[in-house]
Amino acid sequence: MEEKPKKKIKVRSGIAKGRAFQKVAMEAFKEAFGLTEDDIRCPVGSETGEDIKLTKKARKIIGLSIECKNQKKFNLWQALRQSSANCPDDACEAVVFKEHGRAKMFIIVPLDHYLEIREKLYWGIS
Repeated sequence: MEEKPKKKIKVRSGIAKGRAFQKVAMEAFKEAFGLTEDDIRCPVGSETGEDIKLTKKARKIIGLSIECKNQKKFNLWQALRQSSANCPDDACEAVVFKEHGRAKMFIIVPLDHYLEIREKLYWGIS
């Protein structure tokens, strides 16, 4: 039985898939924190930097520099470096949002940041 060659995703399709993933993440933040389109948005066209753009108000609430990856081939360290490089200041944490296909979306976050979040929740600190 002859094996079918694997199809490569077209560049335009890959960009559209990535943009759709960014929008899902952005909408989740808007809903969770009551943010508007003036506070949080996805990059336009070939705009560089973070995958989800935040105003100062949104950055204060969210505190993350977000890199979205919706790819089969995935290099965690490269994605974390990219997220860190895009982080506009030291007041935010570089994280990676990961999804592939119809799988759940995951957030890859440093252990110390996760523990800080859990500690605040446990002790009721805001």
